[in-house]
Amino acid sequence: MTFDWRRRRPVVLRSRRERIVRGTLLTGVVVLALLAVLSMVGTSAPKDTAGRTAATGPRHPRLLVPAGYDTSRGWDVSGVSDEYVVAENTGSVAVLEEAGQGRFQVRALDVTSGRTRWTGDPVRPLSRSWARPRLLTVSEGSREYFVTWSYGDIGQSVLGGPRTVVSLDIYDAAYGTRQHVYVPWPEAPDVTAGGPGILIGRGSDHAAVVDPADGKVSTTAAKDLKYPRGCGSCHRDTDIRGLTSHGLIVRGAKEFWVRGGWYGRRTAPKGTDPASGVPASVSTDRVLVKWRRKPGGKKAGDFETWAVHDAATGKVLASADCHRPAVDPGRYPEMVFSFSGRYVVAGALVFDLADHKGYCFDKESDGTTQGAVPGEPSPDVQPDDPAADKAPRPLTLIAVTDQGTAYGTTGMHTAADARSGLGKPLRVSLSTAVPELLVPTVHLPAADLGGYGLFPYTDSKGVQHLIGYPRRGTAD
Repeated sequence: MTFDWRRRRPVVLRSRRERIVRGTLLTGVVVLALLAVLSMVGTSAPKDTAGRTAATGPRHPRLLVPAGYDTSRGWDVSGVSDEYVVAENTGSVAVLEEAGQGRFQVRALDVTSGRTRWTGDPVRPLSRSWARPRLLTVSEGSREYFVTWSYGDIGQSVLGGPRTVVSLDIYDAAYGTRQHVYVPWPEAPDVTAGGPGILIGRGSDHAAVVDPADGKVSTTAAKDLKYPRGCGSCHRDTDIRGLTSHGLIVRGAKEFWVRGGWYGRRTAPKGTDPASGVPASVSTDRVLVKWRRKPGGKKAGDFETWAVHDAATGKVLASADCHRPAVDPGRYPEMVFSFSGRYVVAGALVFDLADHKGYCFDKESDGTTQGAVPGEPSPDVQPDDPAADKAPRPLTLIAVTDQGTAYGTTGMHTAADARSGLGKPLRVSLSTAVPELLVPTVHLPAADLGGYGLFPYTDSKGVQHLIGYPRRGTAD
């Protein structure tokens, strides 16, 4: 497999244990006073570990995996954390390893061989953060970066209280060169990296964006969000939902917009209420939005529309209708792309952006699955089983290949829960759009990067592994 350094989108895997922590919102004046960059340390070179290899050949574990993957070949890396990210342009996987004395280091692996490309210097997370730093991936143009971050105190402020910052270590994904950045921040932040920069402050009305190339920090206060003209609700309950290559995605009480770009009301899918869009997931050049059906329309109270929009123009690329829950969960699925970017999965949703098709695999009360061939039973229900659970229960899809095969589990779970084994494993081929149950003990790929599946695995001694298996030459 040859990796094209000019491809544009990194694949982002969310943490299995991600917990979004949001503090009390402060006024724009206080935020602007604190948002000067405290310090930046120059770049440093990584350790020379190019010769370090993963276990390959007959020594690597032979897991039971979907038939599309070849377990006779592959690699195994052990002793890593259960958090990792991938950079598709460079074909690299970044993992965290313990380095002693409460420190951790980033190790970059070649996805085709498991060989270590470079290892970063050990870093220690700040005191108010988790036991280990968080790991992100971000791209800017053709360059990709791995990022670790933590939040905590680094001394006393001029007012006598603790001086809190977001601490960032930014690594060039190809070479491992590192720069360190401190960004003063007065509250426990949500830090993401789906667009061309590192976004600090998702979920609030103010933000900082760090340029991974040079560490430069730009700040945005609530008054600078460029509210759409004539949108009164946009000024209420305002929060920043993400960052695209074309600007911040912002939502008010009812509507959303791209700061300095398009307005959600003007891009609503046909048959939906144009003032109801909720950005659920944001990547560099795609936005997943949930829309309500127009009042009075057919089944308006029963269904809602999910659409993937182009981040540059707002154009709808594909959409699907799902059953509307009685209570809004308040937490939405994140998009995961195939290597080529053609296919997208998010919770019960899967989209083919080339054919402009979308499917929602939430189970109907009669045991059939929306998006499946009419008359086909849902794969986890036996029609003659009187104890079968026929209540609405969606599938949770976690990965999709360039062949259009999506993998996931039955049941309403987060993607992290599905990767950890909750629910019954299954696959969906978009050529038929019919879910198919797999063997209950099968290990699902957490990601598929350029024809290599990544399989997290914990052995009988509690040691965490990351295993890579290549796809076979034929489709599933």
